[in-house]
Amino acid sequence: MTWTKPCESAVSFLILFVLPCWPSKIKDLATLSSLGHFLKGSSAALGVFKVQASCEKIQHYGQLRDEEESKDLTSEAALGKIEPLLGTVKEEYAAAEKWMKEWYLQNDPDGEKRE
Repeated sequence: MTWTKPCESAVSFLILFVLPCWPSKIKDLATLSSLGHFLKGSSAALGVFKVQASCEKIQHYGQLRDEEESKDLTSEAALGKIEPLLGTVKEEYAAAEKWMKEWYLQNDPDGEKRE
């Protein structure tokens, strides 16, 4: 395994398995908050900071809280804020995946093993 594979595998896992299964029809705010928290941490670990910020918003909205405006939300308002963010997160991850794959090709073109 090359030195890029662990990080590349983590990104691929998130893009191929987590995000497509992220149900945009979910109305359970606790579940949405939990998924936002999971992806926030995974994104931070990979350095995908735009996604991290979007997922943090989803996490807070799922807890009926708008941290930017320092106010509580109704369930309807929270769902209204989460829905457009789901598409944003998918777009941000696609951009991150493209960038990382290009970076890997430029920095490890021969699959050189690192110790």
